[in-house]
Amino acid sequence: MGWRIPPARLTLGAYWIAFKHVFAPVLCALAAVDIVLYFIFKYIFNSCYGVMCML
Repeated sequence: MGWRIPPARLTLGAYWIAFKHVFAPVLCALAAVDIVLYFIFKYIFNSCYGVMCML
């Protein structure tokens, strides 16, 4: 009959689930690695770590 049904699209709930199960754990893991590297460079190597050291 010529009717066009719009395709399925992602809802706000789908974005929230993707953030909660994919992006949030990755961000937490990267933050933990950054904190560990900061303390390693500060206390073991006695040097600066990060962008602020370049200034």
